[in-house]
Amino acid sequence: MPLTELAADDVARSASLASRRLATLSNDARNEALTALHHALDVNRKAILAANAKDLELANQAAASGTLSHSVLKRLDLSRPGKYDDMLDGILSVRDLDDPIGKVTLRTLLDEDLTLERVSCPIGVLLIIFEARPEVIANIAALAIKSGNAAILKGGKESLESFAAIADVVSCAIKDSQVPVESVQLVKTRDAVSSLLAQDSWIDLVIPRGSNELVRFVKDNTKIPVLGHADGICSAYIHADANTETAVKVIVDSKTDYPAACNSLECLLVHEDILETVFPEVATALLDKNVRLRCDDASKKALTKIFSAEKSSQLQTATESDYKTEFLDLVLAVKTIPATNPPSQPWKLLLLISTSILLSTRI
Repeated sequence: MPLTELAADDVARSASLASRRLATLSNDARNEALTALHHALDVNRKAILAANAKDLELANQAAASGTLSHSVLKRLDLSRPGKYDDMLDGILSVRDLDDPIGKVTLRTLLDEDLTLERVSCPIGVLLIIFEARPEVIANIAALAIKSGNAAILKGGKESLESFAAIADVVSCAIKDSQVPVESVQLVKTRDAVSSLLAQDSWIDLVIPRGSNELVRFVKDNTKIPVLGHADGICSAYIHADANTETAVKVIVDSKTDYPAACNSLECLLVHEDILETVFPEVATALLDKNVRLRCDDASKKALTKIFSAEKSSQLQTATESDYKTEFLDLVLAVKTIPATNPPSQPWKLLLLISTSILLSTRI
């Protein structure tokens, strides 16, 4: 049934009223709701995974016909080893955070007995629109409850069955807590987005999580403030003095642990002095993991000199667009950095920090 403007108004209005109640609850009350949410999702694991299997069956058919990317398919799969448990652990991690509400972050004495304070408070009502990844429902529900914000969630069509199953569990879990049920509302109709984007009187912030096309659509079709994201290609740089063992571990993990994640490594920059020393070790480890390397002329020439004809056949010649592409797959663009023009030290440090984050975080 379509979500009409009137129905969207009711959803947004009830969320706004719930957000005021939620903002006054104690940290303990909000934490109790998160504990209940964690327990409910754990108890209903089989039912949720069964629903997810239905989504995966349709998604596999779509991927086979070329109408759905394999990266979206991988993000959709809740049965991936550890993924469901990570979702549950995330709820408890959020629960155990310090209370973010009411923190004084700035205090200034303006005059005698007149002090100006900046105090953290909830935003109000959040509209979160996301694609494919069903665990986002639990992630956002937990963050919204902890921070005292009401949330209206709209998932992608690829995760319809998973979305419905998790939605029912979330609603039942918070119904028995002090958190108002309307604090987390899960909209299932496909045409809901346009109607909800018109509710600028009740919704305080829109957060689109998905493709750049989705973010642009949201920004172009609402008066509500939008917290969007920009393009970003995760890169790593192997410097001339890099340790071979460390480089292999970092690069292989960053690319292959979860290629469909939006923080997976997509571009490898290699100092020309190690093209025939450290780089072949890294390249061999990547090829062994079935990563397809798209190399510039210098890096490809260096590898073909060392590799057998069979391994050399696995290398591809990079195009300029490859260095601007988020592959979300076992594909990695490689570019050589001349010794006379290495990255500046701050950039080098930033890349090393980014790679360290890749080792511990998957999105």
